[in-house]
Amino acid sequence: MSLEPMERFLPLLELSWDDLLFPAVLPLLSVEDVFRLRAVSRGHHALVTEYFARAKRLDISAKRNISVDAIRLMTVNTQSLRVLNVSSCKVITDEQLRAVIARNKFLHTIDLSRCHHLTSASLHTIAADCKKLLRLVLLDCHWVTRHSIENVSKNLVNLKTINLTGCWELVDKTMLQMLSKFTGLQFVSFANIYSLTDQTMRSIAKFTRDLRALDIRGCWRVTDRGMNLVAEYCHNLVVLYVTDCRDITENSLNRLRLRGVKIDRPANPFYGERFLLHNNQQAAENNNGGPPPPQLRLQV
Repeated sequence: MSLEPMERFLPLLELSWDDLLFPAVLPLLSVEDVFRLRAVSRGHHALVTEYFARAKRLDISAKRNISVDAIRLMTVNTQSLRVLNVSSCKVITDEQLRAVIARNKFLHTIDLSRCHHLTSASLHTIAADCKKLLRLVLLDCHWVTRHSIENVSKNLVNLKTINLTGCWELVDKTMLQMLSKFTGLQFVSFANIYSLTDQTMRSIAKFTRDLRALDIRGCWRVTDRGMNLVAEYCHNLVVLYVTDCRDITENSLNRLRLRGVKIDRPANPFYGERFLLHNNQQAAENNNGGPPPPQLRLQV
């Protein structure tokens, strides 16, 4: 069987850009392949330029060695971004981030995790320009300051998710100010912030009644007292991470396990046995061996 001549195949550029290439083909390519396609011809250059301009999502989280020029080419014409993920990007700076945000004011997700060349000035930009933001991820961003988070809490009142894992400078007072504003939070991570105490847990219990997932791994100053407050008031909690929280025990976790909350720490089998034994002993005392009820002497 002879192969059909190549000219019988429909050229790429003649396929529908809006209906096929932009939504279903180009998103499957790696960033490197998109740039290779851009270099094929003027037509392909125009295709990729338009693709970048219309993009609603920019995710270069796996591209640690991406160049400044590549980021500029990908974002210079964007105005419709909804998701910006530059996690672990080694080259992005406050100035570059500010330029992207200035053109894309309807972002609902920003992930700046491990972007060590940024400063707290980036958070001031986000607070000022991203009023629609729903998800903010700042994992291991050690440049996050108390003042910058307080500024964010005054402006980004629609947040549903916040991840401040490893933001060491933050303290209970900062969390109180932030949580009192972010009453709609559903997903919260304060892992490895070693200064936090039960005061933060009290703030979570008071202000985030719609909480779904909580990560406080490594917050070793949090105790059963704070955990019981969350269990009492956060009735929608479904996932809890408490590894390395040395003062959170089954005394508070068992209450959540009975509600079906998924906890990263295995249940202590001896706790259940002690709990059952204690209940059986109490029942036996009440039925048999307990002190006799007082006799009532009625005078008529």
